[in-house]
Amino acid sequence: MVNFEAKYKKELIDWMKEYNTVNIWTKFKALPEDYKNDVALVNAMRHYDHSVNINWVMHHYDAAAKYLDSGKVNVEATGGSDWHKYMHPRYQRRIFFPELWTKEELENWGLDNLEGCKILEKV
Repeated sequence: MVNFEAKYKKELIDWMKEYNTVNIWTKFKALPEDYKNDVALVNAMRHYDHSVNINWVMHHYDAAAKYLDSGKVNVEATGGSDWHKYMHPRYQRRIFFPELWTKEELENWGLDNLEGCKILEKV
């Protein structure tokens, strides 16, 4: 880990500074209010967030469990981590667009919203 940081830390920090404001979330926040309140856009962003940060992660988690829990792969391949907690979205809580989710949805991230995200209705 030390060698990785020594080699890439400056490059990663420079990259993050350059691209910090060039992402979907900062572009969304800069939109006029009528666009930010567009139900179709908000639902598309929620769907993307859910697909990447819950659905994809759970498929990866299930694949890892198939091999790691069965003993087919040496658990040392995880670096000795508690990989169940490391990988599960409940604990990782990667969320691209937190302001588009309710407090309850955020509190239950990766628990009761594993099957799909709720589609918002126009009010």
